[in-house]
Amino acid sequence: MRRLIISIIILPLYVLSQDNSQNAQLYLENYIDITSNSLNYDFANKILFQGKILDEDKNIWIDLLKEKNVINAELNTKLDFQIFNNKNTFLFSVSDHNMLNSSFSDDLFKLIFKGNYDFQGDTLNFNQSSFIAKRYQKIQIGYKRDFKFIKLTGALAFLNGNHYYSLLSEQGNLYTEITGLNIFLEYDLDGFATSRDNLSLLANNGHGISGNLEFNYYKDDIQINWYLNNLGFIKWNENSLIYDIDSSFLFSGIQIDNFINFHDSLLEEEINNLENHISSGDRKSFKSYTTANIGFNAQKDIEGSLFEKVILGVNLKWRPNIDNLPIGWKKIKQGINESNYSPLYYISATYNYKYLYLAPEISLGGYTESYNLNLMIGLKIHSIFTRLKINNINELIQGNSMNSLNMYFQIGKNF
Repeated sequence: MRRLIISIIILPLYVLSQDNSQNAQLYLENYIDITSNSLNYDFANKILFQGKILDEDKNIWIDLLKEKNVINAELNTKLDFQIFNNKNTFLFSVSDHNMLNSSFSDDLFKLIFKGNYDFQGDTLNFNQSSFIAKRYQKIQIGYKRDFKFIKLTGALAFLNGNHYYSLLSEQGNLYTEITGLNIFLEYDLDGFATSRDNLSLLANNGHGISGNLEFNYYKDDIQINWYLNNLGFIKWNENSLIYDIDSSFLFSGIQIDNFINFHDSLLEEEINNLENHISSGDRKSFKSYTTANIGFNAQKDIEGSLFEKVILGVNLKWRPNIDNLPIGWKKIKQGINESNYSPLYYISATYNYKYLYLAPEISLGGYTESYNLNLMIGLKIHSIFTRLKINNINELIQGNSMNSLNMYFQIGKNF
């Protein structure tokens, strides 16, 4: 292992020493995403900052809901350093990742915000609901090689897992009789949580690996790219908590003939019955997956046009909620479905003029499942460069009705 590490460190220096034309690039990038396919900024603002939620607000939000509702929030920061010459590029980066992803039915939202009184005689369904929150850091080393007509890129990363919390509902429903006398609850829940002994932002509650692989073909004015990025997992420590609750519960109303003689013991039987249906958690290790990006895009240079290049592509995300299937086609489908991300199709064009770079883009899909207008703006002054990409511009102009805030910023220097 020691020899392998030494070889990894020395190899870039040896290769680059054979060519005096090497250059380097250092840049810092930040990415923020807060997106929902149904709820809007008004919902987030009132939940976080308004003390009292009115019934009028709840009814407006319920009207916005879909059969499957998704909320995704990410905050990522990366420092990247590259050394390259004519044919070889060595990559090194450190990054911090924070992610929250949730999917829920409209019935679950109604139950949380309205209760079950208005739904007597109805069955509320909250199948396939999920809540996942995690934080981790990544240290990555990669290498790119330029052959004739082909570029190959590979990277391997070590992951330091800080915290992970998830609650997954494979099946769940609640039925309330018209009289309200009986309530029937059926549920199948899985929960995973890392230890709370160390709540530091840099706590080491698990570790894992991830990898990138990219294949690029270019000839004349055409370029084709295939990529698989951030495919990996984190193995969380043995003191993590795992919950598995699969049961049904019938709550019957309590008849009180004399309020004067009412006392807590009348409720003890129902409380004990409920406690028997709640399993205690087991402390053991579990595995979670990173969110991988799988995609393809094709580029073509354009002569005699305002734009110098047009790009057409598609991107998928893969992340199973739970490690319960062997590697195979079923697991591939599971990861795509449970990522809560629909295929993202996009077309963009690039414009370069002296110090200015522009890349307007139209996309369809992703977490919003709708059309969006995106724009990247770049500036380069001498060896300093910066880029800002604002996604879903059409959402921003809607004010409180917007469903998404998605931005990417990069600043760097060439050496």
